[in-house]
Amino acid sequence: MSAARRHSMAVVPTPTSEKKKRFSFFRRQSTTVVTIVPVVDSSRESIGSNRPPSPPASTYTTAPSSPVLRAASVRSSTSSSRSPARALSVNQVLEDSIRIEPATHADGLPTYATAAYPTLAATYSFIRSSPFAMILSSDTPGISPHRLYHISIGVNIWMPTMTVTTIRRGTRENGPVVASIELGISSSPATVTMGGVCRHLDNVIFRKSSTSNSRLYFTGDGKTIKWKMDVKSWQVYLDTTHLATFLPDAPRKLTLQPAGHRLSDHIMVALVILMREHLTPLAGITGDSAQLFNYSTHHSYRDE
Repeated sequence: MSAARRHSMAVVPTPTSEKKKRFSFFRRQSTTVVTIVPVVDSSRESIGSNRPPSPPASTYTTAPSSPVLRAASVRSSTSSSRSPARALSVNQVLEDSIRIEPATHADGLPTYATAAYPTLAATYSFIRSSPFAMILSSDTPGISPHRLYHISIGVNIWMPTMTVTTIRRGTRENGPVVASIELGISSSPATVTMGGVCRHLDNVIFRKSSTSNSRLYFTGDGKTIKWKMDVKSWQVYLDTTHLATFLPDAPRKLTLQPAGHRLSDHIMVALVILMREHLTPLAGITGDSAQLFNYSTHHSYRDE
């Protein structure tokens, strides 16, 4: 073998077991060396292997100005034949993990654009489901579970006299949260958290005086819902449109009109707050103790 030909050979420092897998091809009248290094399928390697990685191949040539060409890695036929099956499996996993209900937002709440609302009035009952929870149930045919509610109560750990009422969509205790209401005896203000926005109760419920039988509920998007509260029934309006009727005495019933279903979340939030006021001892009985509550108590109802 001539000296020129000997100097143009590729020197690849590699273990003896790997030498049979490496090939060098030469072109006549050229000192360019092309080295093909097959890639070992990583899936065939043992996970706990302590075997050190093979050192990178080094190429030497007698012509420094000649470019060194690196051949593309070539996978074995066994590895490539398994690729379609592996890709199919990954796609299947992704399809199973991102299933989203067609009529819901990413957070699980139904969209107004896709949800179908009842065209007739529907009556709901409040049924106790656990020592600290109740559900809103309806016997009206065609009522979707998305329009039912699970209402539970807990306490603020830092201030146990401050109750936390959580309203969830559906009838399960792990349903999407609609609102969280904190009321009680505390120096902190009462709050209503809805849609990730926390507002002070004074910015949600308004009344002219402690004896007023009307309440104004501000939805936060420019709408004002009016509650007209009499002794036997409470009527709910948006401007002149009748939304709902609530009977405060047991067994308590809520009747939503067709127009009221679109605002049922806000109606439920207002109902929880107003019932807390309604069932709190009268300010005339508690006297100055009424100032301990971070929400308003009432004396009695009167007409305006």
